[in-house]
Amino acid sequence: MALGIDRNRPGALVTGGIFGRSRNPVYLGLTLLAVGVFPVLGRLVLLVLAIVFLLCVRFLIRRAERFLAERYGNAYREYARSVGRWWTWRRAGDARLVSR
Repeated sequence: MALGIDRNRPGALVTGGIFGRSRNPVYLGLTLLAVGVFPVLGRLVLLVLAIVFLLCVRFLIRRAERFLAERYGNAYREYARSVGRWWTWRRAGDARLVSR
Protein backbone atom coordinates (compact mmCIF):
# COMPACT_ATOMS: atom_id res chain seq x y z
CA MET A 1 0.00 0.00 0.00
CA ALA A 2 1.38 3.40 -0.97
CA LEU A 3 1.38 6.46 1.20
CA GLY A 4 -0.60 9.32 -0.29
CA ILE A 5 -3.71 9.82 -2.38
CA ASP A 6 -5.75 6.87 -3.64
CA ARG A 7 -7.49 8.53 -6.58
CA ASN A 8 -9.14 5.28 -7.69
CA ARG A 9 -10.84 4.44 -4.38
CA PRO A 10 -10.83 7.56 -2.17
CA GLY A 11 -13.52 6.29 0.24
CA ALA A 12 -15.38 8.42 2.76
CA LEU A 13 -13.99 11.56 4.36
CA VAL A 14 -12.65 10.53 7.77
CA THR A 15 -12.94 13.21 10.45
CA GLY A 16 -13.15 11.19 13.67
CA GLY A 17 -10.56 9.64 15.96
CA ILE A 18 -7.06 10.98 15.50
CA PHE A 19 -8.30 12.83 12.39
CA GLY A 20 -10.34 14.99 14.77
CA ARG A 21 -7.02 16.38 16.05
CA SER A 22 -4.81 16.29 12.96
CA ARG A 23 -5.69 16.32 9.27
CA ASN A 24 -2.39 14.52 8.60
CA PRO A 25 -1.58 12.20 11.51
CA VAL A 26 0.59 9.86 9.42
CA TYR A 27 2.69 12.71 8.05
CA LEU A 28 2.85 14.24 11.54
CA GLY A 29 4.19 11.00 13.01
CA LEU A 30 6.75 10.51 10.26
CA THR A 31 7.90 14.13 10.57
CA LEU A 32 8.29 13.83 14.35
CA LEU A 33 10.30 10.67 13.83
CA ALA A 34 12.53 12.29 11.20
CA VAL A 35 13.16 15.37 13.34
CA GLY A 36 13.55 13.36 16.57
CA VAL A 37 16.34 11.17 15.24
CA PHE A 38 18.72 14.16 14.98
CA PRO A 39 18.94 15.01 18.71
CA VAL A 40 19.21 11.33 19.63
CA LEU A 41 22.06 10.51 17.26
CA GLY A 42 23.52 14.02 16.96
CA ARG A 43 24.47 13.81 13.29
CA LEU A 44 24.07 17.02 11.30
CA VAL A 45 23.26 15.06 8.14
CA LEU A 46 20.11 13.77 9.89
CA LEU A 47 18.96 17.33 10.54
CA VAL A 48 19.49 18.19 6.88
CA LEU A 49 17.56 15.09 5.82
CA ALA A 50 14.75 15.95 8.26
CA ILE A 51 14.44 19.43 6.74
CA VAL A 52 14.33 17.98 3.21
CA PHE A 53 11.75 15.45 4.39
CA LEU A 54 9.63 18.23 5.93
CA LEU A 55 9.67 20.18 2.66
CA CYS A 56 8.59 17.07 0.74
CA VAL A 57 5.81 16.38 3.24
CA ARG A 58 4.55 19.97 2.95
CA PHE A 59 4.30 19.49 -0.83
CA LEU A 60 2.44 16.18 -0.43
CA ILE A 61 0.02 17.65 2.11
CA ARG A 62 -0.86 20.61 -0.09
CA ARG A 63 -1.38 18.28 -3.04
CA ALA A 64 -3.66 16.06 -0.95
CA GLU A 65 -5.59 19.07 0.32
CA ARG A 66 -6.35 20.19 -3.25
CA PHE A 67 -7.59 16.70 -4.10
CA LEU A 68 -9.73 16.48 -0.95
CA ALA A 69 -11.27 19.91 -1.55
CA GLU A 70 -12.18 18.86 -5.10
CA ARG A 71 -13.50 15.44 -4.04
CA TYR A 72 -15.43 16.38 -0.88
CA GLY A 73 -16.14 20.08 -1.46
CA ASN A 74 -17.65 22.02 1.44
CA ALA A 75 -17.48 19.03 3.81
CA TYR A 76 -13.69 19.03 3.53
CA ARG A 77 -13.40 22.83 3.70
CA GLU A 78 -15.47 22.86 6.90
CA TYR A 79 -13.32 20.08 8.34
CA ALA A 80 -10.13 21.96 7.37
CA ARG A 81 -11.40 25.06 9.19
CA SER A 82 -12.04 22.99 12.34
CA VAL A 83 -8.95 20.78 12.44
CA GLY A 84 -5.35 21.91 12.05
CA ARG A 85 -3.09 20.66 9.30
CA TRP A 86 -0.62 19.34 11.89
CA TRP A 87 -2.42 19.36 15.26
CA THR A 88 -5.44 20.95 16.95
CA TRP A 89 -5.28 21.86 20.62
CA ARG A 90 -8.66 22.11 22.30
CA ARG A 91 -9.55 23.38 25.73
CA ALA A 92 -12.00 21.50 27.92
CA GLY A 93 -15.55 22.36 26.88
CA ASP A 94 -14.73 23.13 23.23
CA ALA A 95 -17.16 21.66 20.74
CA ARG A 96 -16.07 18.36 19.25
CA LEU A 97 -16.01 17.76 15.53
CA VAL A 98 -18.68 15.24 14.63
CA SER A 99 -17.67 12.32 12.39
CA ARG A 100 -19.50 12.03 9.11
